Amino acid sequence: MTVNFENRLALNPAIIVGLGGTGKKVLMNFKETFMSHPTIREIFKHSDDKKPVLPDFINLFCVDTDLFNSREEEKFSGTRLAEEEYHQINIQNANQITGNLDTETYSYLNEWFPVKLKNHIGQISQGAHQFRFTGRFGLFVDMNRIYQTLKTKISKIMARKNVNQDDLIVPLTDKQGQIKTPEFYIIGSICGGSGAGMLLDIAYLLKMAYYQLSGGRGKPTMVGILANPEAFTQIAIDPNINPTGRIEANGYASLAEIFYYMYKEKFPKTKTAKDILKQDRRNKFMVNFGPVGKSHDSNTFGAVSEETAFDQCYLIGTSNLDDINTYFSIAAEFIFTKLATNLGEKQNSMLDNASQVLGQLSSDLEGKQLKCFSSIGYKSFFYPVDIIIDLYTYKLSMDLTYWLKLSIEKISIDQMVNEFVESNPNRMDLTPDGLLIMAKEIISRKKYWDNPQYHTFRSDPAQQPGESGVPYLRRKLEEM
Repeated sequence: MTVNFENRLALNPAIIVGLGGTGKKVLMNFKETFMSHPTIREIFKHSDDKKPVLPDFINLFCVDTDLFNSREEEKFSGTRLAEEEYHQINIQNANQITGNLDTETYSYLNEWFPVKLKNHIGQISQGAHQFRFTGRFGLFVDMNRIYQTLKTKISKIMARKNVNQDDLIVPLTDKQGQIKTPEFYIIGSICGGSGAGMLLDIAYLLKMAYYQLSGGRGKPTMVGILANPEAFTQIAIDPNINPTGRIEANGYASLAEIFYYMYKEKFPKTKTAKDILKQDRRNKFMVNFGPVGKSHDSNTFGAVSEETAFDQCYLIGTSNLDDINTYFSIAAEFIFTKLATNLGEKQNSMLDNASQVLGQLSSDLEGKQLKCFSSIGYKSFFYPVDIIIDLYTYKLSMDLTYWLKLSIEKISIDQMVNEFVESNPNRMDLTPDGLLIMAKEIISRKKYWDNPQYHTFRSDPAQQPGESGVPYLRRKLEEM
C-alpha cells in the first residue's frame, strides 16, 4: 500500500535497550503505548494488515539474567517481547570461571571482579538477586554475543539508506535526505542486580559499536531512564530486615558511578605541567571488555571513553506514588513522547539552549549533580465521562424546565407545529385529503388499494376472500 510521503508519520530511528526486570516491563509498556495510540491506529487502519507494528528502524532489545517467558501476560496483542528482542544471560559454570580468574582466558574479568564475593555468584539463570556484581559478571562472560547483537541491530538501522514507498511510518531524514543518526535509550533500575550492574557498560558498548560501524561519523544521543529506590518502596515489605537496605545501597552506588562518568569538566587550555597535573582526568571510562577490546583503545573506538555516559539521564521515582507499574508507564510514555511527538524535538532544542549554562564549572557538589541528572515531568488526567454526562443531562433538564416555566403563556403548540411544517422543504399536507394522498403514494396500490381483502369487512371465517358483508349475508340466506 503506497501512501503520500507528506501524509506519513516520521519518527527518529532508535534502539531502546531494557536492562533487567524493570527494563523488560518498560519495553512491553512502550509497545503497548505505541500500538494503542490513536495516531498509530489511524495510520494502520487503512493498511492491508490493520494490526499496528513497530517500524523496522525502531529496535527493542532486553538484556536480563532471568528466564524468558514466552507466555507473559500482555494487555494488548503484540506487546509481549519477541525472542529476538530478548537476551537471557545464562551462566551455568560461574563457579568454574571465578576459580580461574588468574588465567589468561578470564584476565579481563580479574581486573575488576571482587574475589571475596565469588562464593555468592552461584548459577546465573534466574536473576541476579540484587547483587550488582552478579549482573556485571554475567554481561562480561556473555560479552561477545551481546555486543554482536547490539552491532547487528545498529547496522540494520544504518543500512536503511532511504525511505521506502510502502512505509506507513518513515524515518526522519536530514536536509540531504539521509536518515538521521539513531537515538539510544537505556532503561533500567539502579537498585537491583541485573540492570544496575551493567547499565554503564551497555551505554559505552553502544557508543563503541556505533563508532566501529560509522567510522566515527555522527554522534548518537544517549538517553538514560533509570528508576531510583523510591520507585520500589512498595515492594520492600519484609518486616524482619531493613526492607530497603540493599535497594538504597545499590541506588547510592549506581548514582555515584554514573555521576563520576557524567560530570566531566571542560578544563581550560594550559601549557604548564603543574596546571595539567591539577586537573582530575580520572573519569575516563577505561574498561577491558575482553573479546570486544578496550573502551579506551583510540585506534578502534576513537575518543568514546572520554565522552559522558549519557547525554540526558532521567531519574524516576518519588514517594508520592506507590505503584511500580505507574513508573513503567511513565517511562514508556516518555520515550513515545520523545520519539513520536513534536514535544521531543522541542525538548532537545531547549536542552541545546541550556547547554551553555550546564557547561559552566560549578564549585559545589550539589551544583555539579544538578547538571548531570534530570527528572521526568508527567501528568495524567482522569476524564469521568459517565459523571460528566449525568451532570450535563441534569443541567439541560433544569434549563429546559426553567425555559418552559417562563414561556408557559407564550408557547403556542399549533403555531410551533405550523412553523415546523412550513419550514420543512418537503412540508406535509396535514389535511384529511392531503394525508390520504400521501398514504396512497407510500402504500402500494396494487397490493393494498386494489385488493378487496383490505377494504372489506370480514366477520365470519366462512366469508370468502374479497366478499363484502352484504353479498356474504345474501349468499348465506340463499343457502338456508
